[in-house]
Formats: sequence, C-alpha cells, structure tokens
Amino acid sequence: VTPHANCQVTYHLTFAQANSGNLALSNNFETNSNNQDIYARIENTITGCFDITQFKIIINETLTAFQPDDMYLCDDASNDSKSFFNLKNQTSQILNTQTGKVTYHLTQSEADMGINPVPENFENQTNPQQLFVRAESLVNISCYDTTSFYIEVNSLPLVGYVDDLTLCDDISNDGKAIFNLHPRTSQIYKAQTGKVSYHLSQSDADSGLNAISENFENQTSTQQLFVRAESLINSSCYDTSSFFIKVNPLPIAGGVADLVLCDDKSNDGTEIVDLAQFDASVFNGVSKTENKVSYHLSETEANSGTGSLPKSFETTSNNQSVYARLENSATRCFTITHFKIIINETLTAHRPKDMYLCDDISNDGKAIFNLQLQTPQLLNTETGKVSYHLSQSDADSGLNAISENFENQINPQQLFVRAESFVNAACYDTTSFYIAVNSQPVIDMDAIWYLCPGEDVQLYVNSIHDEYRWNNGETSSEIIVYEPGDYTVTVYNINNDTYKTTCSVSKTIKVVEPDFPEAVNIEINDWTTRSNSVLIHVAGTGHYEYSIDDYDYQDSNFFNNLLPGDYTVYLKNENGCIVYTEDIFLLNYPRFFTPNSDGYNDFWKINFSETEPDIEINIFDRYGKLITQLNPLSNGWDGTLNGQALLHQIIGL
Repeated sequence: VTPHANCQVTYHLTFAQANSGNLALSNNFETNSNNQDIYARIENTITGCFDITQFKIIINETLTAFQPDDMYLCDDASNDSKSFFNLKNQTSQILNTQTGKVTYHLTQSEADMGINPVPENFENQTNPQQLFVRAESLVNISCYDTTSFYIEVNSLPLVGYVDDLTLCDDISNDGKAIFNLHPRTSQIYKAQTGKVSYHLSQSDADSGLNAISENFENQTSTQQLFVRAESLINSSCYDTSSFFIKVNPLPIAGGVADLVLCDDKSNDGTEIVDLAQFDASVFNGVSKTENKVSYHLSETEANSGTGSLPKSFETTSNNQSVYARLENSATRCFTITHFKIIINETLTAHRPKDMYLCDDISNDGKAIFNLQLQTPQLLNTETGKVSYHLSQSDADSGLNAISENFENQINPQQLFVRAESFVNAACYDTTSFYIAVNSQPVIDMDAIWYLCPGEDVQLYVNSIHDEYRWNNGETSSEIIVYEPGDYTVTVYNINNDTYKTTCSVSKTIKVVEPDFPEAVNIEINDWTTRSNSVLIHVAGTGHYEYSIDDYDYQDSNFFNNLLPGDYTVYLKNENGCIVYTEDIFLLNYPRFFTPNSDGYNDFWKINFSETEPDIEINIFDRYGKLITQLNPLSNGWDGTLNGQALLHQIIGL
C-alpha cells in the first residue's frame, strides 16, 4: 500500500473492524496464527472516503545458520599457505538438523543477497580467510540466515633429516646413557613452530601415541628413535622422521703414578720430561691405532682438548699437575687421568779431604776411622742422609752401608759416599775419598838412663825422625841432662801424603842415679914384691864390675900378683856408672937406697906409708938395736945416726 497525502492506512483483523475503522492494529503486530488474514483500510482524512483490501500474513519457517567450526588444512610440502577446502563438509554443522540450501560467499553482503557463491571445493585466497554462509529455506529463499567461519592453511611442520645423536658412555661402559633429546627439537623446529615428540616406533610417531621423555635412556647401545613434529593449531598437521642414538664406549685412561724426579745440579725446580713415557700407562691396553693421548696443564684444557703439551715438556713448577686425555679418534670419547711431576732437590756430595790416622803401637796398618767427621764436608750447607760404602755400586744402590766407626781393611782404602735427600732417597749424589793409616813413629831409645855421680848423661834417640820436642824445650835428637828425673821426648814423622799429616809418639825416659853399694871392704895382702893381692867385699844386691886402674874391668872381685904401689879400686854398676872408688896402697919396703945426695934414692922410705898413719916404722941394726923410728909422714931415713952413716949396720925394719 502506497499512501497518498491526506490518506491514512489502518490494519484490522476482520472486515467489520476495517469497515468501521475500529480496533486498528499496532504497527508492531505479533501474529497469533500462521496464515493470518489482515484487512487494510485506506481512508481520506478530509473526505472520510475509504476502501478496504485483504491480505494474508503467511509465516514460513526461517533456517538458523549455525556457526561451524573453523576449517584447518595442512599445507603441502610447498608451505605456500594455500589449499583446497571442501566446504561441503561444513554444511551439516551449519544446518544442524534443518533442511535448506547452504551457499558460501566471500562477503557478508553477498551472503545476504545470495549472490556470487564460491565453489564448495574452494582454494583459499588469503590465510586465514573468513567465509560467509547463507542458509535459506527451500520454500522461501527470503527465509535465510547467515554466519561465518574461518578457513586456515596450517603450515606443515617439516622434519627433514635429523642428525644422529651420540653420547660417550660413562665409566661403567654399560652401553647406556641419558640422552637429552631437546637439542634435536631445536634442529627440527628451525624457524617453525609446533610440537615435537619422540617415539619408539613409526606407528607411535604417526599416531602421536606413547611419546618418550626428552631425557631418554637408551635400551640398546644403538637405537632408532622416531620423531613427530605437529602443528600447534592442527595436530593432524605433522611430519615424521627418525634418527639413531648411539652410546660409544669410553676409552678408559689408566692410572699414572706420580713421577718423582731428582733435580739437576741447578736445583731450579724444573726439569725436561719426556711425556711419552706415560703413554703405555694411559693407553692401559686399549688400541693405540684407534685412540690418541694428549697431555694438558689443567683439567679444563684436558676436557676441551686444547693446550696440548709437547712430548718434550719442561715443567714450570715443582709438584706440577699434568692431565692426560685418552681420546678415541673416531668418536672423540675420552677420559682423563691425573698425575703429578714432583721434583725433589738433589744433594751434591762434595768430595771431602782424605782421612789419615796414625797407627797405634802395633803398627799393623789398621785404625778405626770416625767417618762421621766427614759428613759436614760432604753436605756443606745442605741437609741429607750420608752413608759410606765399600764400592761405587753399593753407594749407587744404597746397600751395605758400613759403620761410621770403620776399621780399614787395606791400607790405603777408597771409600764411597752416598748423600741422599731425606725426602726422596732416589735423589742422591756420590763421591769418594781415601782413608790411610800412617805408621806410628817408633822411638828407639832406652827407657831408663843412669846419671853417674858427678857426671852428666847424654840422652839420644837412635831412630831418625823429622822433628823432636823435649819437655825441657830442646828440639834435637839428643840432649844432655845433669839432674835425675823424667824427660819426655815427642818425635814427629811428616808423612808424604796430600795434607802432609804428621804422626807423633812420645816417650818418657827416666834418668836415675845408680844404686850404691851398702858397704865396701877391701882386703889387702901386700908386703911382697910381686905376690900382693886385693879382695874387694861389697854389701848389697847390685851386680858390679871391678877395676884397679879404671881401664880393665872384671867381674871378679879378686886381684892378685900385684906390684906394690898405689891403686884405685873402681866399682862400676851394670849401667857403667862408677859407684865407688877408693885409693889403696900395696906397701913393701925398699931393698936399698943410696944416701949420697945425688938426688936418687937418697932416703929410705916405705912408699905410701903416709896412707897408713898408724904404721910404726922402726929401724934396727944387725944387732937388734933400734937406730931410729920413722914418722910415716916424714921424708924417710937418710942412713945416718947422729950424722954418721950406718947403712952397713941396718939389719931390719
């Protein structure tokens, strides 16, 4: 109905109402039945003229376009974000249980107008792309509903080639290890996003079931694992691949004993060491063609395989730590062992002076040497253990050390010395020296000398020596003494050795006065011309020689056939000292005299009569008449009596 000016339209349920113009319906009328009759009254408001027409309100059921799920497809290997979507698969969701016609459109307006539907096998133009749906009644195309959904092409997670994963076994070498599979996830993702899982079989990877942990302990030493990479948006978008995990055995480095070295003479604490000497210990029986050894100064360098030391290595410090890396050349699996190079100071055995001793009185060429006296010279300012040996080999081995109080076996004898470190007995040096026993001087000299009365005595050493020293300050081989007592002489022999050692010996000599006889009695038988005798009686224990002229001595104490005259009796002891002298006189009277005053035999006198002052000398004539009595001390009788010569009358004395 098209109203005109001054016209009014009203709507009524019945003709009568329309005709009367009563009970006009509201413009917003809700029908109360399907196929509802409606009467329209058009009236000129000025003239009141009207007309009535009738129409029906027929209500057809309207479809509901249910919103379907968005559609996702996996891209192909090109990953160009385009794919063909079978939109027909959405129809059932859109209609639910309804019947109707469904079309798909690129815009809402086209859906509303029902124009330009897209084919049900539709390739998206953008990604993602919204599609609009028109669901219309089969009875009345005007009865329709619209909705929309998205179609999206999900990238296909391309796995591609996955590197095998190898690990080195631990020290147990049981062929098992925990593999961290996560680094392979990064390799698989690259620039993609998605979910990665690992499986023990291809079927599990395809189904996405029974995924294993990314920290996975292998079941066999070489095991195949399967990987599934799926889209986070669409789990059906996935790719699979496989790779192997393998546990390579460790080459077990053998233990290396610390190397203890002795420093050289410089004692600088460093040495050049041939590291190749440790190779055999490090290899410990593993293949030398499949494995290699390197040496490093730190555990860090050994682990990284950097900073390898040259085989001819000069240590940088004492107690040097060295790390040996045993590596399999193919797998690069390795183990490390550690040892130290310990450098001990080396002693220097300084050669001491040779030792010389003087023999004892036996002069057997042997003496006990205190070898400890050599130790300060041997060590100088160092400290260490010193031992003495009979051979160089014993000194080198440290065996069969001799006592420090050692009696030489031969003369001279070479001794060998070992000076070793207290810390390391292998750090030693050797030297040698000689010990020699110089003979003791032998003083050839009587022990007792006798000082004869009134004399001196010359003490002398019969043996020849280089020097003499007497306790009275004399320095010659002989001295003259005047007093009894003890006299000591020390003699020195200067030996022709390196150090001109001197051996000396002393001897004390006793100078004594001789023993004198306790008493001497001389028995004289004289008054004969040639048959006089002397018998000497000595009291005491000594043994004596006898003489009456100090020239001829005899053991006998009896002298006979002596002429009258004066004699001196000498007693000489065993040592040649005259211990007693006495003048004796053997008397006899003269047989004549010649008193003629010529100076010869002018007086008659008993010679030496003065030695017997008690003697009585009486001269008688032949008739027994006393002529004169002589004084033994007088010059004698001149042959006169009262001045008259009476010689012819003398008959006796």
